[in-house]
Amino acid sequence: MVSHAGTLIRIEGISGGHLLEFKPYTMGGIQKTNDDPLDRVGRIGGDINYLITSNLKLNLTFHPDFAQIESDRTQINLTRFSLYYPEKREFFLEGKGTFDFGLGSAAEVFYSRRIGIKGREEVPIIGGIRLLGKEAGTEIGALSMQTSKKGSENSTNYSVLRIKKDIWGQSNVGLIAKSKKSADTSNYVYGTDFNFASSKFFGNKNIRFGAAFALSQSKAKSLNNDNFAYRIYLSLPNDFIEYDLAYYVVQNNFNPEVGFLRRKNYKHFFTELQFNPRPAFFPWIRQMEFKPIEIDYYWSDDTNKLESIGAEFRPLGFGTKSGEWFEYNIQRFYDHLDEPFEIHDDDIIPVGGYWYTRHTIECNSFSGRKIVVGGEISIGDYYTGNRLQSDTYLRLNVNKHLNLSFDYEWNNLKFRQQNFETHETGGRIDYAFNPKLYTSLYGQWNNEDKGIFLNIRVNWIPKVGSDFYLAINQIINTSRSKLRLEDTVILSKFVFRFAW
Repeated sequence: MVSHAGTLIRIEGISGGHLLEFKPYTMGGIQKTNDDPLDRVGRIGGDINYLITSNLKLNLTFHPDFAQIESDRTQINLTRFSLYYPEKREFFLEGKGTFDFGLGSAAEVFYSRRIGIKGREEVPIIGGIRLLGKEAGTEIGALSMQTSKKGSENSTNYSVLRIKKDIWGQSNVGLIAKSKKSADTSNYVYGTDFNFASSKFFGNKNIRFGAAFALSQSKAKSLNNDNFAYRIYLSLPNDFIEYDLAYYVVQNNFNPEVGFLRRKNYKHFFTELQFNPRPAFFPWIRQMEFKPIEIDYYWSDDTNKLESIGAEFRPLGFGTKSGEWFEYNIQRFYDHLDEPFEIHDDDIIPVGGYWYTRHTIECNSFSGRKIVVGGEISIGDYYTGNRLQSDTYLRLNVNKHLNLSFDYEWNNLKFRQQNFETHETGGRIDYAFNPKLYTSLYGQWNNEDKGIFLNIRVNWIPKVGSDFYLAINQIINTSRSKLRLEDTVILSKFVFRFAW
């Protein structure tokens, strides 16, 4: 017990940590693309980290390299919207939450994958500076990166400043400013947000509400009208009753070029009501979920024309005391197409409005077990046809050294013109020889790209703060009768740490 703790004395020579850190790296390797000759690659660079205070860190980086980063998961897109890929680069993951802004995930003002990545290709980064931390209740995030010229892509500067001030205990107010500048273009976004939270609503209930507002400005004058976006929300995330309400507007010319928009020119109304009882008469159930309604309603901002509706009803959902989960949902959709949508090769969804209904069952076992299984199956209409979808995964925590995982998604779509199937699968083997030597193999395949994508990584830590990486990326073409090796990349990288 704390009341029985003793007094620790005569502790000497204790330091608050290193204030200055220098981490240079050297990287080299080879790459072979199809029938092109073998190409040797090499790069040097590094980071300088300075701890201004115990909570505020300045980072300088030059020629940052991400050779050790795991490959993106390839995806088959069966929707008319852009796909979202998560950030995996360690430099941008550190302090990522600092730059989050209140417009939500559907309209991200700052999306770090716009920096140094164009499509599936890397755009070299010359260097940059970053400040992260929190002092006296004020959270600060500042970042400025300069990319080099590559092909038709000019050298470009990407900068963002985010300030967020804690107020009233659990609440905050913030500002964001972001820019993208090159020789031929410029884009700026300015925004402010407010978030209120309290755990004492009606005595002991939780409440959150707030708003965010952003404005974009571009070099093209035509984009500087109807260039606002905002969001207002209310959330009551309580144990028995959950309720959420939000209203979004993204005008036609809102243009965050270092952000991510799934769609433009829309108004969006969202509401959700959910009941989560804990029934004592079911001794094996921890909590149940009943969702009478969840609605996403989109209409055009400039014409007020209905674009799409998504509604979900959950008649049954429950979690067991042992950690398993099950839910059954009934979903109803409407989508209006102003132009034809090619869902697959030569399979066109015509212009028009489409109502369809789907049924979904999802279940999974407790994630803390040695064997974890889960999946989802969905069946019902899809535009002019039908769609059967299944998504399964398996994780094996064999022992403290070895972990295995596997996932598979299958879609069977039937339309008047033709029927087709999609297959996406991925698997991972992680093996840790000891805390300082780790290796992983990640493979994936889908029947659209018709290629096996392999990523092999070895990480050795000779001493704390220093790392050696070996990364192998290999594409195996499966579209022919014989497998063919394509796009081979073998890279090694050594990072050494000096600290004062």
